[in-house]
Amino acid sequence: MDELEQKVYNGEQLTEEELSDLAWHEHIETIYGESGRWQQSVSLIFKIGDKFFELDFERGLTEYQSNNYGQQPYEVFMHSKQVTETKVWYDTSK
Repeated sequence: MDELEQKVYNGEQLTEEELSDLAWHEHIETIYGESGRWQQSVSLIFKIGDKFFELDFERGLTEYQSNNYGQQPYEVFMHSKQVTETKVWYDTSK
């Protein structure tokens, strides 16, 4: 675990530069959110040690827009849910 990962794992506050560096670390999932004209919401999921963390930020979509790291990373967990499809036929004469 490198120094930056250790800070995230321990819940320490990261600087803007550290948040930017974290966005370039190896992550296990990228979730793209809504996209505006200038920025797009992005969530990155990291595994550090035995925990998972999420970093949310706004990614600049042009060369003139920088990324905006407004939040600190936070711990998350995965929840799986099985979805079962049920077909129901209805009588159209009623």
